[in-house]
Amino acid sequence: MSFIDPMTLPTSGAATYTDSVDILVAEEGGNLTLSGDLTMNVTFGADTVTGDVSNFTDSASNTYTGDFDLTDGSIDRTVPADEFALAADLDGEISRNGSDVSYGSTGSAFVGGDFFVAQGDQPPGEVRGNFGGFFRRVEGGTPTQAFIDQSESAFIATQ
Repeated sequence: MSFIDPMTLPTSGAATYTDSVDILVAEEGGNLTLSGDLTMNVTFGADTVTGDVSNFTDSASNTYTGDFDLTDGSIDRTVPADEFALAADLDGEISRNGSDVSYGSTGSAFVGGDFFVAQGDQPPGEVRGNFGGFFRRVEGGTPTQAFIDQSESAFIATQ
């Protein structure tokens, strides 16, 4: 797969990209990996991105209810090469089953990525990117901030 210049992306059509993802959350007392399923819907003519991350479990095999929606998602066809062409906010909340622990968006959690193609693929076959920003962690009614480690929260979503 090769990087595709966003200026050469299709101007019509749509594609759905999926991946099993790991989001490393650094919080007071240690790190936690949240694993889930990413679904990303891209509409090339409108340059929009929607979708969600759902079906969460953590590194201790706990399950979670809820999901994070991809909101305000867009494709920037004029972005410099060192920035992501695809960007969306993560909005929502997940709660650990059987406990009072939850993680929620704070308005600063995001997903970003770029498109990649095999020779001649249209629409592009992959989106590669990262999650980043912050979650609000609440346990026992006490909120704290949890950092999403962007360098350890990468994905490769395929059609």
